[in-house]
Amino acid sequence: MRIFFAAVLSVIAYHAVNAQSANLPKFETGSRKKCFVYNPSAGDSLIYEVQTDAGETYLFKIFLKQYDPFDENSDQYCTVMDWISTSSKGGKGSIYVSCNALSDADKYVNFFFPGITMLKSNMSAIFLSRKSYHERSEQTIYIDQKPVTLFELFGNPAMDVTVRNKKKKYTLEAYKLVDNESFNYIDPSYASHHEIWVQANSRSPLIVYMKLPQFTLTLKEIK
Repeated sequence: MRIFFAAVLSVIAYHAVNAQSANLPKFETGSRKKCFVYNPSAGDSLIYEVQTDAGETYLFKIFLKQYDPFDENSDQYCTVMDWISTSSKGGKGSIYVSCNALSDADKYVNFFFPGITMLKSNMSAIFLSRKSYHERSEQTIYIDQKPVTLFELFGNPAMDVTVRNKKKKYTLEAYKLVDNESFNYIDPSYASHHEIWVQANSRSPLIVYMKLPQFTLTLKEIK
């Protein structure tokens, strides 16, 4: 109960949508022909498809109740995400991410627990921090408490993820980050154990695809 009231007070104390975020178009032209970058805003829903190593496929739905990534150096919770899983185990809850985390986090959470989770100021979810985005050529981050060294594979946003938005489809361009073994392995057929595609948007580096030993996650739809 104490955590719940702390979360509510944090949201009330912090303005819901920053003017900078509200004034951005939802989709902007990317660096390549017919490619786009997506600008998240409060009220958006993100629909991910998850495939587990056990063979299960389900949807992981994120609703951005609050999203204000532009206020750096603040430990207030400027991003609030409700989530629901359609997996056989089900589950739903809320994740609170601080402004500091969106700016500088090097730890990422992928396994969500039902109820309210207020992440520490060095932990993020769904979004890479802007620090991780700018240091993507080589960096060590923590994924579910385990250190992973990632390298940018191509040096440009060479990856594409196609998402639906209403009746249209948009191709989002993304950078591909892979683990050390994949980066140094000569055989191109080698299957990476850790792979992250982050959209080419320094303001909002949303993870659009992730492959981990336990599952893969792919952004399919933005509402």
